[in-house]
Amino acid sequence: MDSHAGGARRFRTPAVQIRCVILLVLLGLAAGCARAPLPSATQVSCRDPRTVYAVNHGKHVGLVIDAADLAMALSALADPLREEEYVEIGWGDLRYYQAEKKNLAMSLSALFLPTAAVLHVSAFRGPPELYFSDLEVIALRVEQADYPALLSHVVDSFSRGEEGDPILTGPGLYGKSWFYRAEGAFHACNTCNTWMARGLAKTGYPIFRRTITSSGLLKQLRGNAPDLCFQVTEPG
Repeated sequence: MDSHAGGARRFRTPAVQIRCVILLVLLGLAAGCARAPLPSATQVSCRDPRTVYAVNHGKHVGLVIDAADLAMALSALADPLREEEYVEIGWGDLRYYQAEKKNLAMSLSALFLPTAAVLHVSAFRGPPELYFSDLEVIALRVEQADYPALLSHVVDSFSRGEEGDPILTGPGLYGKSWFYRAEGAFHACNTCNTWMARGLAKTGYPIFRRTITSSGLLKQLRGNAPDLCFQVTEPG
């Protein structure tokens, strides 16, 4: 298995000054990013559960789903995902996410100006909690009936070329991974964590769809019992 740790650390730990500025900016903007109403829901015994995972990379939370599901829903990825068990998906700013070296100007541009987006697709075998052994991994149970809505959220996030295939922009950050052009624009009120929250909301999770920080997203996910489910009570 290829080690993912070097790439993950590179993405998680830019210069201290950059992190401080971004934190201050996000805190200042958080109040201005209107939150969608939080649905009222109670966890109940799962009728037909599926497990997905949230991976804490620091400022960013990745989504892990079954590789076979993505390969079936997006046939252009069937070959690269053929031998894999899981795939981790992350959505983010095209320039910042792919940069070898990140700087303050790049960070502020991504926050203040709507910018193009990419998806980071990382394929692997084995339990997610072992593959990402140095990171926090949260198991989330969703109903099988609601899972296709989450899968569609992922599939619909891929931009397509003239022939309808995903647009590859380069190699990924760790292990067997790639970057693809993504739909949507990244900005301070629409971050990688917002993308994740919107997808989970489609499965019935009572989560703020406009959550912008990883800390806010993780706080909501950690409060839920991992062996119980929510059920969709309103259109996704």
